[in-house]
Order: sequence, then C-alpha cells, then structure tokens
Amino acid sequence: MKKIILLLFALVNIGHAQIKLVLQKTSLQPYVITIDYQKTPKELIAKGKYDRVDPNLKALLDSIKERGLPYMDTVKRDVEVTIFQVKCSSGSLCGISFQKVVDRMKDQGYRPLTFLELLTLSAKYPYISAIALGPTSIWCDEDQVCVLAYVHTEESKRLISLERTDAYWSGDGFNFPAIKRK
Repeated sequence: MKKIILLLFALVNIGHAQIKLVLQKTSLQPYVITIDYQKTPKELIAKGKYDRVDPNLKALLDSIKERGLPYMDTVKRDVEVTIFQVKCSSGSLCGISFQKVVDRMKDQGYRPLTFLELLTLSAKYPYISAIALGPTSIWCDEDQVCVLAYVHTEESKRLISLERTDAYWSGDGFNFPAIKRK
C-alpha cells in the first residue's frame, strides 16, 4: 500500500543527536475510529482478539475497576488518528523519552491516545503496532515505577505488553498515535 507521508519536523537536541518527530498520515487509509467511552478496557481487549496480554496488565485493569476510576466520556465519538514516529537525523540509533514524544505532539497541536482509544484503534486496525501515551495510559506503583501498554505483533501473534515510562525508545519502528486537539 502506497503511503503519502507528510513530514513535519520538530527538532530536539539530545546529547549530540538531532531527533526529529515525523508526523505521518496515510491518504489511502485514514485511521478513523469510533470511540465508545462506555466500553471497558477488558471488553476492548476481548474485541481485539489478542493472542497474549501481559499478565501484569490484567492485574492493573482489575485494580482500576476496584478503584472505580471514571472513563473520559460517556458517549461515542468519531476521531481521525494520526501516527507520530521518531526518526534520527543521522540514521543511527538514538534515544528519546516518551515525555519528549508527548511534548512534540503537543507542539504540533495533538494529544496522545489514551489506553482505551489505543485498544479501539487496534481492534479496527489490527496490523498497527502502537504505544498510547495519554494520561490514562500510564500506571504507577507505590514506588513511582510507571508503565504503559503497547500493542504489537511478534511472530504473527497480536500482543499487549507493558513498558516502563522511564525507558528510552531507540530506533525506528514504534508508532505513537495521536488525535488533533480542539
């Protein structure tokens, strides 16, 4: 499938490496999803038909339900999702924090997807590997070790895994979905 890529560069200095955040949008297949904020993450995980879900995520979702945290909205809403990717200007591996990705999205007028929105995107477009960086997508324990979930494939299997937020992402391959802020 041919993709038309719009490049919007946000340069960030990290050490000696120049990092640019690439805003990528396909013209042949817009990523339009209908988000139903009445659905729970467990319902959307079932709808996504994942081959494996990180067992720690299952425990997190149980604790969220017990705490009774409200979801963002109580209505359905259609949104167009744009994919951000981090590229190194030198072509070599480099690192950037997840917070820097969020900051660059905001600079471009976007906000990162929440976990619920990521699950909705993944259910409709199962071939997309992506990380949700929205505020309801990050869970911290009592020691302030924080993790976020990401969807991906490995050996033709669909997975939901957890990654620490203090990790640095390096190289190409991760997608950071976002929605245009109003």
